[in-house]
Amino acid sequence: ARGELIGGVQFFLFQNGTFDEIVQRKADGPADWAIGKREKILALFFFSTAGLFGSSCAGAITKHSGALAFSITSTARKAITLFLSFALFHNTCTLEHIAGMIIFLSA
Repeated sequence: ARGELIGGVQFFLFQNGTFDEIVQRKADGPADWAIGKREKILALFFFSTAGLFGSSCAGAITKHSGALAFSITSTARKAITLFLSFALFHNTCTLEHIAGMIIFLSA
């Protein structure tokens, strides 16, 4: 059924290709795969491990330096992620983005 976790995992994780390639194959037949099942499972493992490591680091920062230091670190990390998104992926920077950056940097 649509919206079910197990169905989504079976649809995406256990088939070769990206989501777009899987959908395209259903429409057009076989295709050359950019990513296989093994790579998807490895990526899921590494991202899960990185998330666990990140949450452990967040807990350590809070325990060692307090909630204020954690809040500052977390906010700065999010800002750096946005800046890198614009720099690396050539996203368009709108007036709202610039206003948000000015507010963040002046705070």
